[in-house]
Amino acid sequence: MAKWHSVARVSIIFMLTFFFYTSYAQDNDSVVKPIMTQEHSPRKATILSAVLPGAGQIYNKKWWKVPIVYGAIGACLYMAINNNVQYVDHFAELVYRTNNNGNSNNPKFTLFSDAQLQEDIEFHQKWRDNFFIFTGVAYILNIVDANIDAHFYNFDVSPDLTLSVKPYNQLSFDNQFVSGVSLTLNFK
Repeated sequence: MAKWHSVARVSIIFMLTFFFYTSYAQDNDSVVKPIMTQEHSPRKATILSAVLPGAGQIYNKKWWKVPIVYGAIGACLYMAINNNVQYVDHFAELVYRTNNNGNSNNPKFTLFSDAQLQEDIEFHQKWRDNFFIFTGVAYILNIVDANIDAHFYNFDVSPDLTLSVKPYNQLSFDNQFVSGVSLTLNFK
């Protein structure tokens, strides 16, 4: 239990440091600002996503990412809770057997030995802890995604950017033809 509390403390310290840290790349005088059609704040997107997962994606007008955010966080949280229920059931059965001379309390565990119960307890405990960590990672990725999308909100993607794929044939040094594919990226 102490191990879990230390992981939680480190995670909270990391998240607080991440939210309140501000960095500056250049002075405002040395940067030529592009013409922006709309003021868009990466800080606001980050805070929105931290308070309510998916809110930063909505602010960035990336609505299609909201189900992915909730799917990832929800699936990880579901698996953590499910493994916790299994852990508690197995642990209660083992404690009951220990206190009642090996008699079983739950009929679904009658065919399990004490060693099998102990192995299942360790398995479910490990995966419960892992899925709680995965839930935290999914939450942090949601925040990072909102921040990065907000930084690229006004990024100009010109329709003149083209990628062409063509077959490629060339005569090599030993008078053999070499075939391949040529990729050409044009900026206009």
